[in-house]
Amino acid sequence: MILSGPEIEIRVAAGDIVVDPYVAAHVGPNSIDLRLADDIRVYDGPLPMDWKEAGVGCGEDVFLDAHRENPTRRLEAQDGRIILFPGTLYLGRTVERIGSTRYVPLVEGRSSTGRLGISVHATAGVCDLGFLGTITLEITVVHPTAVYVGDRICQAMFLKVDGEPRLYKGRYQGQVDATPSRFWVGVGPRALTGKRKNERGEIEACLPADCDHSYVRLDKGSAVCAFCKTREKL
Repeated sequence: MILSGPEIEIRVAAGDIVVDPYVAAHVGPNSIDLRLADDIRVYDGPLPMDWKEAGVGCGEDVFLDAHRENPTRRLEAQDGRIILFPGTLYLGRTVERIGSTRYVPLVEGRSSTGRLGISVHATAGVCDLGFLGTITLEITVVHPTAVYVGDRICQAMFLKVDGEPRLYKGRYQGQVDATPSRFWVGVGPRALTGKRKNERGEIEACLPADCDHSYVRLDKGSAVCAFCKTREKL
């Protein structure tokens, strides 16, 4: 069951739902609008082009690695706006912290932003029961589009829970900044089998025995494995 707008107002007043800062005028018929904060990031490595061509002469970091931390950089807004381009994933966040131990927040785009071709999440719209923090948005656009800090870019609905609650205690609890994937936490690189000397006499890790070597081409003469980072001549 989705809470109505008036019921959201009641539950916020009762402390059952946290929306901070709370703006009563942003409550709609069955949701509350959330604003875009001045915190938009992109991953450093991947390039916005076809992956088959991205590796040519571009060095090793042309892909994201789910088993390693992927660095990001923050984009600076100019006159309160940032222009977004197709082919790039932008990590933004909401101004508001939201959460509840009784209702599950469901974050979706608004009709007006959807009609501009703006998507605000990549399958990650459901918050866990007990989560409290700002919402990291996985933003993509169909056309080059300017977005503005402080605009109401998405909306949160609240679902009633049936059964005994089990509260969230995961890796994103309490997040404030636009937060990149922490999938790698507790997973990490594949275990290595030992060490060896390379042709220059330097000590390097041996290959993991079970590595399936998913290669990405670096240039015309070499490639690197996406898992163990082993370079091979072509």
